[in-house]
Amino acid sequence: MRKISKILIGILLLACLGGGGYLIYHWWTKPTAEQIEQNEKQKQETRQQIQQIKKWISEYKANWEKAKKEEMSFERPEGVPEDALESPNPAYFDEELEKLIEEKRTTWNELAQLSAEIKVWQDELDAKWENWWKLQKDNGWQMLTSPLARNPEFHTRFDKLFKHFYQKAAEKKGVASDPRIEFKGFGHFYVEKKGKFGEMGFCEFNEKVAINQGEFIRIDGATTIININQVYLLNKIGMDKFFPETTKSLIVINFDSLIETIAHEIAHAIQSAKNFDNFTADPELPDSKGNPGHVRSQCASSGLRARENPKDPTEFKYPQLVAEHTKFTEEFKQMIINSPEYKEFKTWWESN
Repeated sequence: MRKISKILIGILLLACLGGGGYLIYHWWTKPTAEQIEQNEKQKQETRQQIQQIKKWISEYKANWEKAKKEEMSFERPEGVPEDALESPNPAYFDEELEKLIEEKRTTWNELAQLSAEIKVWQDELDAKWENWWKLQKDNGWQMLTSPLARNPEFHTRFDKLFKHFYQKAAEKKGVASDPRIEFKGFGHFYVEKKGKFGEMGFCEFNEKVAINQGEFIRIDGATTIININQVYLLNKIGMDKFFPETTKSLIVINFDSLIETIAHEIAHAIQSAKNFDNFTADPELPDSKGNPGHVRSQCASSGLRARENPKDPTEFKYPQLVAEHTKFTEEFKQMIINSPEYKEFKTWWESN
């Protein structure tokens, strides 16, 4: 019995000593006000870093979805560092701060994993573009598309499409019954001069003029023809990008871009017909004989810039014509897209 009592007393003494030691240790290691302030500051910074990383993840996902949808290169959001953000150095052990540090590490790893997946996708896209460029370079694209450009079916399809939608657009704008204007439909697939690939289509508005003893008297009428850049035919054989020089610069030639060009050129044709008698003689656009050209239609991509500030691409010499053309293009594009002829044309275009 005495032996047991001694053991119990010993245990109690040890417990008291241990508890006292803990109290002494806790008092000795109690963080100072400066240390508490430092840890609180690190908590706030870590929370902000976590939110920033989550924002980057969201931007990565959105940019990747857009890139996949358009089959364009992934655009890395600005400000994202290559390496993980530096972790804080706590002034003392703080369970809340340790959890925040772990959350930041996990969130950064999620971003790193997403970045790795995007890189694999981008490498595959770059490899495909490299292959397309090898096929297209040194005028290879012309050899690929020339058989299609000479195919009578292609001319018939485009001619039927242009004539149908020109007539619809002309009726909407009240110029369908003008006997002076003859719309001849589709002209031909053309190849731009080397180094110039900006004109994806062009509308020929050829005036019939009356001349007396070499002098211009009046305009008797006009014929209109629409031509399309032959490079679009690459899309018919499965390529939706054209690389004029290297894979670093490209032109989108997908079906949507083709429809946009068709609407764009029909807008030029209708605008020229609408403004047949309301033209401006401009020496900056001379005709084939060097006489001032007759300006009836202008667009944002190739319209004459304002003379006051020619370096500013947002200023035009004929802003009202540019605005009208932009409005017509969007209106006619929607008209085309919402038609049964569009579905038929798209089905044929996407067939092998």
